[in-house]
Amino acid sequence: MHFSLLKLKFQSSSKIQVFYNNIQSSTFITKTYINTKLTKLVSIVTFKILESCHIRTKANLGKTITEMFTLLFFLVT
Repeated sequence: MHFSLLKLKFQSSSKIQVFYNNIQSSTFITKTYINTKLTKLVSIVTFKILESCHIRTKANLGKTITEMFTLLFFLVT
């Protein structure tokens, strides 16, 4: 009788390697890491928006950021 061995190796708090019968089958990044990177990306893009165009009201800025964040979240998940 042969048993398969599935093993997880945590390389860091955000990266996990998956081994199947001692052969690496995949590496994936945890959601916390993705959310952190996504937040940084939104901050950078927001700065670029503010730098490149004139947004007259805080409401317009909030709407722009919300739409952008929603789109990025949809693309990542």
